[in-house]
Amino acid sequence: MEARNGRLAPVDTIGADSLDAVPVGTVLRVKWSRPRNAGHHRKFFALLNVVFKAQSRFATLDDLLDAIKIATGHYTIWRVGDREILRPKSISFAAMDQTAFEQFYERVVALILETILPNVERADLDAEVHEILEGRRPAA
Repeated sequence: MEARNGRLAPVDTIGADSLDAVPVGTVLRVKWSRPRNAGHHRKFFALLNVVFKAQSRFATLDDLLDAIKIATGHYTIWRVGDREILRPKSISFAAMDQTAFEQFYERVVALILETILPNVERADLDAEVHEILEGRRPAA
């Protein structure tokens, strides 16, 4: 589905056929999500690479990603006895639609600029990320 003139419309023949099979006047309950943008996913990992190169605390990119997920509240809590264990949630395409990923991305950027790279401006960080995406700078 896509928005056209303030209305939802099918984007392909499969969607059109499915919608045509519903009798006029039928009440439907619809759950929709925005499909993930693969380019935005690549942008996120370019951002992680910029941060990874600028820090020395985390040994791997995965360690950094887990720490960022936890610091931004993207985790579940497991209770083992009287202990709480924080487990980072997935950011896979199946786990988050584009809207949720955009919100997560903005929380991550805010965290980075506030705590990891506090002397870096957003525009400068964005420029470094775009250089990686454009192939003008290698990723980690």
